[in-house]
Amino acid sequence: MTGSDEVTRKTWERFKDRQVHFIGINSNSEKTYATDSFDHIVERMHTRQFPWVYARDESQEVV
Repeated sequence: MTGSDEVTRKTWERFKDRQVHFIGINSNSEKTYATDSFDHIVERMHTRQFPWVYARDESQEVV
């Protein structure tokens, strides 16, 4: 998500009227990237007012 926030937001804006839904899936290890912890990302999403849903893929099976 980092580095692509505004590109993703612009894409969301292009599709929102078509009822397309976005989900951000984080599969990074919070042991490797402490800032990728669930609580930190939830706070970041709130602060940056992202209009998409956030999910965590701890097993890295989905992403």
